[in-house]
Amino acid sequence: MCPLRAQPARRAGGETRFDSFIYMHTIGRPTETIIQCVGLMYAGIPEKFSKLRIAFLECGAGWVPYWMERMDEEWEKRGDVEAPLCKQKPSEYITHGNWFFATEPEEEMLPYVIERIGEDRIVFASDYPHWDALFPNVVSTIRGRKDISERAKEKILGKMPMRSTAGMTDLGLKSGDCLEIAPPRRGGRRENRIKIAFLNKPSVSSLRLGGEHVIKGNFI
Repeated sequence: MCPLRAQPARRAGGETRFDSFIYMHTIGRPTETIIQCVGLMYAGIPEKFSKLRIAFLECGAGWVPYWMERMDEEWEKRGDVEAPLCKQKPSEYITHGNWFFATEPEEEMLPYVIERIGEDRIVFASDYPHWDALFPNVVSTIRGRKDISERAKEKILGKMPMRSTAGMTDLGLKSGDCLEIAPPRRGGRRENRIKIAFLNKPSVSSLRLGGEHVIKGNFI
């Protein structure tokens, strides 16, 4: 099955509290990413679409162990009632599924993240041509690290990015396409929509997840 790319926006709830870019840029990406992650997880996406590869990009990977543990705790207490489509602990899907997380080249938490979720879940991107990217020193920064193994470097720089995007060209998908996840209707409206960048092909315009949970494409 083709991959999805969870692409966080810069803006999040904090944009109404601050008036400068540094606040928005610091808060936006990780906040939006964890919202996307929990939305996909509790909606049962990794359970119902176990072969679907999803990559969470552009805010590092250090947040993953913390968020994985927090989701587990909430799921253990209320999962049966409020997230019935999520059949296993969220950590089980993350450590044994098809979800990938992009590390920053110099991220100090990377060895711990590898220890918790495995080196087969980590990818990287150059972030070119963004103003804050390390390009052209991204690859050399990762290769020069002394705190991760050569095997991990090989996977992060090549094998895992290739695995996470395999099949993308099968449906002619391209970067920048978009997918939206909508929770059940409440009062005639859908609330808390989560947009995931990747798909807008008519052939995947709608997928039912169970009940009124749906995935819809073509939201560019």
